[in-house]
Amino acid sequence: MVTEAQKKATKKYIKEHYETLATIVPKGTKEIIKQEAADDGVSLNRYVKNAIIGHTDNTELKNILSKGTENEPGCTTYSC
Repeated sequence: MVTEAQKKATKKYIKEHYETLATIVPKGTKEIIKQEAADDGVSLNRYVKNAIIGHTDNTELKNILSKGTENEPGCTTYSC
């Protein structure tokens, strides 16, 4: 079981080391994308990162996004 102190520390770490990127899609699209990610056996976050990696020529960006995130703090199966 995760304590409140651990949750607070994780939230602080994420705030200090990560950024959130949001996108707006038509209603119903999110569930379709989530299902695509699940069908691929990855989180929604990883699915989006893989899509970016597949469409950029920027080597630095590819390297940053290619790092595994499933072990990042606060990461659950469908959040990273």
